[in-house]
Amino acid sequence: MVEIVAEISGNHGGSLDKVLTMIYEASRRDCDHVKFQYYLPEDMPDLHEGNNEEMYRKLAVPDKWLPKM
Repeated sequence: MVEIVAEISGNHGGSLDKVLTMIYEASRRDCDHVKFQYYLPEDMPDLHEGNNEEMYRKLAVPDKWLPKM
């Protein structure tokens, strides 16, 4: 059996509304699963290089989003 996974990753840009829309749209297109990169920004080894900290914090999936997702 083939299963389709929608790779959403950090494409939500820090917006829960966008996350929910992307999950809904993936389901409408018969995707079986969605995938996000789930990490803690402070665990990233290059957190303090360049603008990485701002990027990691913006693109992380906050724990408080999980029940709604």
